[in-house]
Amino acid sequence: MRPPKTPTDFDYDLWTTKDGRYMVRVKSTGEETEVDKETIRFLRAEEHRMRDGASRTNSEDYQEPISLAELSTDELPSEDVSTSRWLADPTDFTQDIITAAVEQEFLASLTLTQRKIYIEVIKKGITQKDYSKTYSICESVVSRHIQAIRKKAKNFFKKI
Repeated sequence: MRPPKTPTDFDYDLWTTKDGRYMVRVKSTGEETEVDKETIRFLRAEEHRMRDGASRTNSEDYQEPISLAELSTDELPSEDVSTSRWLADPTDFTQDIITAAVEQEFLASLTLTQRKIYIEVIKKGITQKDYSKTYSICESVVSRHIQAIRKKAKNFFKKI
């Protein structure tokens, strides 16, 4: 049996950025990449298994960890590209692009005041009370604009 790896054999660094992205750096090349939550969990679990294995005094009890996925920065698998979570980006941004385009078209149908209220109150989540204080508008006026926005949205999205 092979003795356990030690954390010094661990050839990549893992961290999470302030904005919640998961990052990996290959120590030998210094290359950094963003990975998904599933990949970071797998890599952290692997790191913990290596540390646990290194702290054991009896290497006879050690069993080689079973790799759940083959992760490589060098190449995609030759058989099935969809199995490579490391290099192939599974995200399809088509729906996001369509949604953004439709939203821009909808915003064009709003008045300037309605557009500001939509962005601040509906999109960003600022309360009607805070918006009315910030822009020195009566809260009931803000509420009426929101009702008008909802009515326009209902009519606009019926067409689509």
